[in-house]
Amino acid sequence: MLFSECTPIVYSFILSLNQWNATKPWIFLGLHNYYDLLFNDPVFWTSLWNVIYIFLINVPLMILLSVFIAVVLNNPARKHKDFFRIVYLLPYVTSVLSIAIVFYVLFDDHSGLINILLGHIGIPPIHWLTSAHVSKVSIDILVTWKWTGYNMIIALAGLQSIETAIYDAAKIDGAGSIRTFWRITFPLMRPVIGFQFIMATIGTFSMFTEPYFLTDGGPGYSSLTLVLYLYRVAFKFFKLGYGAP
Repeated sequence: MLFSECTPIVYSFILSLNQWNATKPWIFLGLHNYYDLLFNDPVFWTSLWNVIYIFLINVPLMILLSVFIAVVLNNPARKHKDFFRIVYLLPYVTSVLSIAIVFYVLFDDHSGLINILLGHIGIPPIHWLTSAHVSKVSIDILVTWKWTGYNMIIALAGLQSIETAIYDAAKIDGAGSIRTFWRITFPLMRPVIGFQFIMATIGTFSMFTEPYFLTDGGPGYSSLTLVLYLYRVAFKFFKLGYGAP
């Protein structure tokens, strides 16, 4: 069987054991690419830390916001619920390139809308895209804005699967809204929140499009993610074997 007929995962693993630049024959290296990646490549560890940093801020915040919005919209007394659901879901169905362009305009150091507004209240401009410390925060804001609506729909589906009789019984027992949430809603929503967490974790560690369009991994390597780094190694420097792990 030819390597090209293998599944993508098997093919990538086989490729990672070799040296190949797409023009010359494969050279078998064994685990040498993995050794170099783990012990001789500080950029790899920088990109891993960047992803972990984005994960620690983005995922908890996004899940909390999505559950809060879902609880608000699930209130039977809330008016125009369908309209607000569409509004919150719009960022998810919008092209990432379009979103990145908008955020680039918002975050520009000199003419960005956010820095202009900050200047009116006496706060100096923030280097959203050109600061090594703030660039990851900019990506966090973009990702949270884009994916909160998607997670809100999942949370809303979980809320609507809870029997209303449970809430009616809690109301008869005199439980307030906060106590009802922590004693009834949150425990019953744990499987849904767990699903959100798993999907958000996968999405964060495979993040490519957002940093590619917004910061291109910069400045330096400050917002470089794992997938973006491996993409650069494979398709910019044509080290396809080294970029396959």
